Amino acid sequence: MATISDPFLLASYDVSQRYKIQNKPGECSSHVFASHHPSPNSGDGWVTTTVQGEGVHVLDLTTLHPAASYSLGPHTFFTCPAVSRSSLEGTTNLLTTYAVIESAPEVSQNESGRTIWKWSEDLASPSAKPDKETFTAPHRISYLLAPQFIQSILLISPTATLSTLSPSLLLQSTSPPTYDGCSLVKSFVFNRSEVEFLSGATLSKAIVVLFIRVDQVLKMSVLGVDDGGGITELGDEEIPIGKPDIVDISCNPAGYLSILSRSGSWDAYTLSPLTPLSTPLKLSPTSLPLSPILSLTSSHTLLTSLSPSSSHLTILIWDLRYGVLLTSHTLSVPATLGKAVKVEVGDAGNGQVVLVLTPLGREKKERSSVLVLPYTCPDTSTIAGVLGKASLGQKYLDVPTTTAGGGGLDINQQKLLEKIQKSLDQKDPSAAASAFFTWSSSPSSSGDGSLGYNFIRSLLLLTLAPSKPNYPYPNGVVKYLVEKGVVRSGMLGVEGELVEALVLRGDWCWLWKTSLTFPNRH
Repeated sequence: MATISDPFLLASYDVSQRYKIQNKPGECSSHVFASHHPSPNSGDGWVTTTVQGEGVHVLDLTTLHPAASYSLGPHTFFTCPAVSRSSLEGTTNLLTTYAVIESAPEVSQNESGRTIWKWSEDLASPSAKPDKETFTAPHRISYLLAPQFIQSILLISPTATLSTLSPSLLLQSTSPPTYDGCSLVKSFVFNRSEVEFLSGATLSKAIVVLFIRVDQVLKMSVLGVDDGGGITELGDEEIPIGKPDIVDISCNPAGYLSILSRSGSWDAYTLSPLTPLSTPLKLSPTSLPLSPILSLTSSHTLLTSLSPSSSHLTILIWDLRYGVLLTSHTLSVPATLGKAVKVEVGDAGNGQVVLVLTPLGREKKERSSVLVLPYTCPDTSTIAGVLGKASLGQKYLDVPTTTAGGGGLDINQQKLLEKIQKSLDQKDPSAAASAFFTWSSSPSSSGDGSLGYNFIRSLLLLTLAPSKPNYPYPNGVVKYLVEKGVVRSGMLGVEGELVEALVLRGDWCWLWKTSLTFPNRH
């Protein structure tokens, strides 16, 4: 069961007049950035906030108190979120923080966006002053990453160049962009031990996934980083979504990828190989103005939507495998944010999300807010988790869910799936098969339009139940779907191949009497 709780305020910061002057009208540069990292002595970890024209602060999510603060004055501005690391070495509780400086009195224009400041301090010795070091990168930096599972610091440029630094700020490696004339859209870094979409042995400890725009085409480049900071190209792929007019991208180490476009189209894929996960959802930009997305677990993805008046923020958790909304929550936006607000979202671990609300207006008194949003979500996507929820997301869709090609399941499909599951739970497969064939011969199911991708996939997973070999099996349903020509390769995803599942069920002889192919796309 998925739930979203009321958020709590972690911090808020006044917007300085100098920031308003520095941030030109129409730009979306954030007043505040936030990043999360685990801590060896704090169960919920720490959040590092980067405040333009003010400084960098490390906040303990367990105590909600500052662990460290670096006040830099009104003339210092940042390129991207600062990041922190912490470690326990005997009696030393070492905190290290890195920030990319866009402008400051001691930074030349040529070093703008390339200068890294590093602070190190022992939190066990409050009287000790933090050490500060400076490094100038060989290129501008769009993303600064310091994952706990690898020693190297990762620097990614606006043109998708990846560089690695040692913790002591020595340049280790630089990998040029895979494509000429490209621009970076978004990047992710995963622990190799958790990545499920790569096969084969590799010395890489970190997997970096870059999404790149090349001549109006979206491409994905996968790189590996080893213990010594060495970089290896592991592969690349073109994402078939047409013109990449992208709002945001979500991705996770399990290999679930989603891309939200300004048109409202929300495409979902599984990686290795790149395969459509389901029919794209078509969200309505008018009823649901689109904001950032965040991958949670499996195919569960969080979507934020700020109302046109910026008075409230809607937060939704969707299961993109089935195109179904699991839960939603609406919260009021503080009036101190003004009438124009930018929303950013990030993972905070332990079932929490960090929301950063930044004002974009020019009002005299405005404050940015950093919120922490608790949520619960199943670890895996199942049919049982979406049954009975078809109507929840209908008001957010651009077309009715009963229309052919719609992303979700319509009410009649939901009722049929519930009836089939109930019969199978009662160990009555004949009743399940009877329910399906009664539905398939009814006027409401006439034509192939009612046999949408998500519905067919749900039927296959429910009737074949590849992860439950002793589950009752309704004969004839899968054969009907295959002969109808609506089954696609990869519909069972990580849960098994179609032929293997049919063999397990003892329902495979008819395959040899039928000349069939399974298309790769819907």
